Amino acid sequence: MNAKLISLLFSATACLAVSTDIDQNNRLNPDHAPTPFSAEEIRDASPSGHYSIFLVQQSGAEPFRLVSEFTRVDGETAAFIGWREDLDGAVIGDIMTASATWSELQAHASFPQEQTKITEKVIAVPAGKWTCWIYSIDRSDGTIMEMAFAKGLPGPPVRMHVIDGEDVVYSMELVETGMRKEE
Repeated sequence: MNAKLISLLFSATACLAVSTDIDQNNRLNPDHAPTPFSAEEIRDASPSGHYSIFLVQQSGAEPFRLVSEFTRVDGETAAFIGWREDLDGAVIGDIMTASATWSELQAHASFPQEQTKITEKVIAVPAGKWTCWIYSIDRSDGTIMEMAFAKGLPGPPVRMHVIDGEDVVYSMELVETGMRKEE
């Protein structure tokens, strides 16, 4: 075998590897891949006042920031607010309020095993650099959704891309996360 073929085989094998340090108990459905975090891990990392700001870029649209903040939490549910801002910080549209159980938030990262490939990679976004579990999900419309969940940062992905062929048609990257200061 020549070196190029060996390299290709090694690369293909590495790409198919599933991370072994994801807790298999995080599997919400028997035919789904495990989620990166349990409902309890998300709850413990999301106290009232915890916020996240993402930069969102989509083909054919102006970029904006997406802001979300937990406003009230307990052992079962979380209430939160969210809004869009332009890049200068002006609110676009309405401020939305919602609530969900911690299990519902966990379920946002539950995908069919046969469509999901999980690998690990170091990802740098404006908010920092983390070792991440990369969930690559083959979607029915032919696109691939790639979500990077930072180990040790339970919650939403620090980066999400929707890829159509060679093009990233949607990008969301964590710009800032933390606790709101008391006023």
